[in-house]
Amino acid sequence: MCSYVTPTTTHTSGVTGEVFPITSLIMCTTKNVIYDLWCDRCRNSATANPGSDHYAGKSKNTAAERFTGHRSDLQTGKHFKAVAHHFSQQGHKMSDMRYLPFEVVPSGDPMELASRESFWIEKKQLLEFGMNRQK
Repeated sequence: MCSYVTPTTTHTSGVTGEVFPITSLIMCTTKNVIYDLWCDRCRNSATANPGSDHYAGKSKNTAAERFTGHRSDLQTGKHFKAVAHHFSQQGHKMSDMRYLPFEVVPSGDPMELASRESFWIEKKQLLEFGMNRQK
């Protein structure tokens, strides 16, 4: 497992609470991943809207490179991007960011990667309620 993420065997919809198994072995160097990213501060807040802290994405690059990219967007002020925008809000900090790559698309086919990302965004209702609505 990648040191950027907490070891777990499941991933969850922040909106519905539905839990899904992780069946892929993912390392920092694994490419073609689907991942979740969320805000620990909001997740633990009683006043946050369910799922508003949750983002799902894809990466053809390694799991580590993608997480580093999100962190870089925040550090370089790219607040027009959904994740950087969320973490630039008052009271938030980079250390609130949590990252979990949960699926590998073995073929590496860009269309299949995009399709799996769309599947999970819809399944977890992140266009309606999550950070993906800002894309």
